[in-house]
Amino acid sequence: MANPCELSLRFARERLPPASAPAGLDVELLAAEAGRPAHRIVELWGDAPFEATVGWSAGTSRPKDAVVSVSRGTRLGVFARTLVVKVRNTSTVENAVALAVSDGFLISRNLRQLSGTGDGTFQELPVPAYAETLGLHLADPAHLSAARIALEDGFGVRGAIAAGDAQGDSGVPIGAAGRALVLVPNGVPWRVVFHLSL
Repeated sequence: MANPCELSLRFARERLPPASAPAGLDVELLAAEAGRPAHRIVELWGDAPFEATVGWSAGTSRPKDAVVSVSRGTRLGVFARTLVVKVRNTSTVENAVALAVSDGFLISRNLRQLSGTGDGTFQELPVPAYAETLGLHLADPAHLSAARIALEDGFGVRGAIAAGDAQGDSGVPIGAAGRALVLVPNGVPWRVVFHLSL
């Protein structure tokens, strides 16, 4: 008798062409389904940085999506019957990206990175699914004292503003923030790293 938890596909790879900033086009790497859900370990790796959008569902509902930034490799633990993974190159070189799925339980943590250049005003950032904290990093750390991180709730009430040089080692907790904003001095390149509970 066939295993009802067996996924229809467990390995995939793709060569992604070089990309222009901020990223290349989405390429579907995997779309797999099983008769029943199970704990899955999704391993992703590549030759250069890339982003992965991972969607999964344990039943018949619309898949939950999470976007993770990957330097060279990562693992995610999900409980899924259906699994869809799309990738996009975030590098100027050709990128061989691969994925393998195995059955098993894993507690994982991943990152979502966004970047830009300061314009002296608050710039809004989308809060990714599963975000726990965010950390602001500047190309010139001397400007951190003039940078700010602001969080607003779902009603648009700004409940927290942290100075860039006072965010602490683990960053600023997201809580139930509806919006995240950063203020960075004009012309200073920045990156924000969201720590995900995924």
